[in-house]
Amino acid sequence: MSEVGQAEQDADASSGRGQPDPTQPLPTQPLPTQPLPTQAIANQPIGTQPGPTETSGAFPGIATWTDPAATIAGQIPLSPRTGEPTRVWPIWIASVASYLAVAVIGVATLWIYYDAISRFAEASWLMGQWPTEPGSGLRVGLAVAVTAVTLLISSACAITGYYAYAGYRWTRWSSLVAVAISLLSLLLTPLAWTCIALAVVAAGALWLPPARRYFATWQAHRNPPETFAPGFAAVQYGPLPRYS
Repeated sequence: MSEVGQAEQDADASSGRGQPDPTQPLPTQPLPTQPLPTQAIANQPIGTQPGPTETSGAFPGIATWTDPAATIAGQIPLSPRTGEPTRVWPIWIASVASYLAVAVIGVATLWIYYDAISRFAEASWLMGQWPTEPGSGLRVGLAVAVTAVTLLISSACAITGYYAYAGYRWTRWSSLVAVAISLLSLLLTPLAWTCIALAVVAAGALWLPPARRYFATWQAHRNPPETFAPGFAAVQYGPLPRYS
């Protein structure tokens, strides 16, 4: 081959001449001359194409999440401001009563501390059960015991009130625990006994039917059920007919 012919071939190769036309089908890949049987289905907009049923087994499906608003339809409506389930009246009663119980036991304990300065034995029922001397270790131990009782009662009521407002179902049981723990206020003063009634009110409110629906709505809102997107009956390769 002459140098001129070789130079022409190199020029053709570098410029792309001599290559197959990409718009023409290759001999081994002929384009279909007839539309596919499912051409009409494939041309439908996405979202309107029919999919197989779950029992057909034609497509395994794609795991997706459903809209929480649709999941909890018929339950407690969502608040347009927060996007959370709207608080029903038993939840407000339970939360307010629980926080009031915390406030009452706190005030009662502070009053006990103040009273114990001048008349230790009369400051609370527990402090009057044993004769003590000023500065003795027993007095310190009784004061610590009063503080521990206060912390137990206030913690149980505060946890119940906070998490009931946040929509946790287990607060129905924690409210009963709070009622049991609130009985320890009998070791203190009549003012502290008020937290027993408040804990009972909170527990009763959480077991009402509206509170049950509220917790069920929150459960669905936090854990929407898993669904599957429908599969496609056909896949269109190449340019869509509406673009040709």
